[in-house]
Amino acid sequence: MVVVVFYISLSSCDSGYKSKLKVNTSDSEIQTLEIKQYGKALFDADTSNFKAELEKLQPEFPQFLAADLSEPANIQQLYDFVSDTFFNTSQQEYK
Repeated sequence: MVVVVFYISLSSCDSGYKSKLKVNTSDSEIQTLEIKQYGKALFDADTSNFKAELEKLQPEFPQFLAADLSEPANIQQLYDFVSDTFFNTSQQEYK
């Protein structure tokens, strides 16, 4: 009796979900997705002319580089982060 009730409840759950998952995609537009790696770009930046490198990266990553790059403190903060030995070691292990 328990097996019969279990089988009926299991089969009734299975009956409608597959039709709900079918979506007509024939008129859908395919969109491309571009993934940009801010961390990689930041750590690969040439630190000898760091301000110029950040200015090149700013249009590509405006959400991360929204700070005023003419302010030396902002550049110094990012430089300290990129040149930190702990982050450099972990970044090398990531590659």
